[in-house]
Amino acid sequence: MIGKPCRVCGARTDGSGRCAAHPDGAGRLPRSCARCGIRVRAGPLCPACATVEETERQGRQEYRAGYRDPNYHRNAAKARKRAGGRCELCGGPFTDDDPAEVDHVVALSEGGTNAPANLRVIHRSENQQRRRKPRSAG
Repeated sequence: MIGKPCRVCGARTDGSGRCAAHPDGAGRLPRSCARCGIRVRAGPLCPACATVEETERQGRQEYRAGYRDPNYHRNAAKARKRAGGRCELCGGPFTDDDPAEVDHVVALSEGGTNAPANLRVIHRSENQQRRRKPRSAG
């Protein structure tokens, strides 16, 4: 009789589906890393791939956090208070036609942060003009 592989370790058996090392069914079914395919004991990734995945995830989160970051909202409120109802670029008052917007001096996509020093309150029209300008390489 051709033996089936053991359901725990994959070794050949006498047909029962369990090898001599796992006769009572002890042990877990083997799993493979979802990224590289090597066998793992628990979880979807091996330790090496889990480290790489975590590093990549943190990098994505830092950029994506942007406006969802609680620090952004706290610091934006501080920037609005600091501005005192005036544009920090031109010094003019805000109106219903041209309201205030919190702007990142150095954009998040270019490595800027949500720190208070990197936030300023400017007119919506000035912020739109600033977005339209091509970014300088330096």
